[in-house]
Amino acid sequence: MLSEILNDNYNLSIETSLREAKNRLIYMNSKKGIWLFTGITLIVISLIFFLLPYLVTQESWFWSFGQETGVIGDTIGGIVGPAIAFFGVILTFLAFYIQYKANQVQVNALAEQKKEAKVQRDQILLQQFESNFFELLKLHRENVSELSYRNSQGRNVIIKIINEFFEIMQIIIDSNIIKENRLDQQDLANISYTILFFGTDESVDDVLENRLFEKYSKMYDSIITEINRLRTKPNPYNQGKYYYNGHQSRLGHYFRHMIRIVLYVHNNKFLTEEQKYEYIRILRSQLSNHEQILLFFNSISDLGLNWELADGTKEEDKLITKYKMIKNIPLGSIYGYRPRRYYPSLELEHDFEIGL
Repeated sequence: MLSEILNDNYNLSIETSLREAKNRLIYMNSKKGIWLFTGITLIVISLIFFLLPYLVTQESWFWSFGQETGVIGDTIGGIVGPAIAFFGVILTFLAFYIQYKANQVQVNALAEQKKEAKVQRDQILLQQFESNFFELLKLHRENVSELSYRNSQGRNVIIKIINEFFEIMQIIIDSNIIKENRLDQQDLANISYTILFFGTDESVDDVLENRLFEKYSKMYDSIITEINRLRTKPNPYNQGKYYYNGHQSRLGHYFRHMIRIVLYVHNNKFLTEEQKYEYIRILRSQLSNHEQILLFFNSISDLGLNWELADGTKEEDKLITKYKMIKNIPLGSIYGYRPRRYYPSLELEHDFEIGL
């Protein structure tokens, strides 16, 4: 991308030089033509002035007049005066015309300079944007590589988190509280993801209540029962903590930084829609399939509705669909969850169902 910008700068400088040379050539040619016309006009006036006495009196230039001199002078004045006045008008017009052409050349040159300045300014802005964008992208890769959880590093941590998510989801399914309360798949995903994110430690009971009670008040006691069941699973990695201990520090930072990158591109005013999509595609190419699966469940939970599903989201601000953020989810469906149910216009590489 930077090499393209340098080539554009080089081509722009060549085009600028050619245009300036062309403008100077046009101006010089027009100026020469005007001076040539003016010279010819003056020669004709001079010839008329010196030949007119001879034409009138049929004498040489060194004549002497008698009593009719006044009449002849009046005749000459009557003939030459209007001619001189006429050519004076023409010369005045030519003077204004020369000035007009000179002004036009200056106006055109100024317009070209403004245009070139805008192009250069846009290129500088693009360079600054790309510098920031790739720095953010680098930070994202570093964030992923620095993930650490239960003897796993980097993207392997994402895989472990997803496995925990489906374990929690299966326990909620087995409890029948979803079916008994006639809740849908999004409710199941929301409850499971909220527990995954905050964990089951007693220190987050108030947080879970704030997140779940208002929406699921009729079944909240049943949810607490399932949370207590989750607490009974032994933790071989740290016996002093529950097995499902939450991932606020990992997922909170991970998704905040990811949506920051997307919004940095999305809210940019000088990029075209095609350019925005290409930059987000670079980000998407950094996401593994498991990261896209995790992003999908984050985006349909209450914690991630700002990606697209929040009430009142404008069509042009639907980030998941617009930038195909989860396009590479393998085989198009996970545990019966079909992304197109939530994102009808989303393009996927595959579209049939599997279980993990």
